[in-house]
Amino acid sequence: MSYEQTLRLFSKYMQEEKNIEYVIKITEKDIRDYVVYIKNRGKYTVVIDKKILKGNIPEAR
Repeated sequence: MSYEQTLRLFSKYMQEEKNIEYVIKITEKDIRDYVVYIKNRGKYTVVIDKKILKGNIPEAR
């Protein structure tokens, strides 16, 4: 699944399940609820690769 598809699914979830239209209104709890939702669906996993995390420095872009 591409990042774009992943973000579309996240956006759809926020709109349909949480009635959130604007990113600024998303809370940490909303994100945690989404992680539980996708885990319960069983189709996706949430993984943090520490090597990727170290190399992902937005300030360096």
